[in-house]
Amino acid sequence: MKKILCLDFDGVLCDSAVECLVTGYNAYHDAAVSGPDEIEPGLRDYFLKYRYLVGPANDFGVLFHAFEQGGETLTRESYDAMREATRAMREDFGPRFFASRDRLKQDMDHWLGLHRLFEQSRAVLDIGFPSFYVITTKDADSVMRLAEFSGYHGRILGVYGKEIATDKRVSFQTLFRDRNDQQASETYLFVDDNVVHLQQVSDLPVEPWLATWGYVDPEAAERFRHLKDLADLKGLVE
Repeated sequence: MKKILCLDFDGVLCDSAVECLVTGYNAYHDAAVSGPDEIEPGLRDYFLKYRYLVGPANDFGVLFHAFEQGGETLTRESYDAMREATRAMREDFGPRFFASRDRLKQDMDHWLGLHRLFEQSRAVLDIGFPSFYVITTKDADSVMRLAEFSGYHGRILGVYGKEIATDKRVSFQTLFRDRNDQQASETYLFVDDNVVHLQQVSDLPVEPWLATWGYVDPEAAERFRHLKDLADLKGLVE
């Protein structure tokens, strides 16, 4: 049976780790750096090492906070505990993060250049690749600008981004409603690199696949079927 394809964005289609580092650094430190080379190497390496722990953009502040507190080794459990203990900081950090991104976007060419299309996702540029929905915690404007920059925006059927929800279970329920499929009688194939997001939809009629090239939690990678390249989806979806 053919399936409806749904893809996460950051970590599946787009490598945005450097942009999130720069944007988050500016938001957390009230700074105005334009690239990763302007950030202390220790912090830069720490952020990129633990990027996989973060879901919604508000939570990038946890990584900067953790480094500021001494840069302890993070696990999913210690990260979740720190996330819970920094609720007020995260609520304040979120709006500043997106304001920081908007400032970077004032030089759109530079902002776009902080991203790259994963090699394992280049199949979206192939003529025969199916259309798909994007289910993401990123804002829809950024998704569409980056998709156009990379050349696959015409394949996107719709973006279910942070404007709808940062819980992907809610995003899928909204997609079901929009497709007049409230009973979820169709089958949806969902590719994400974040195991928390895959867990959020575990009781929905969603077939989860873990994108092994993204920001993957090494402690939880074995819980889901692995996908090594989007080209491997051939024959599974519409």
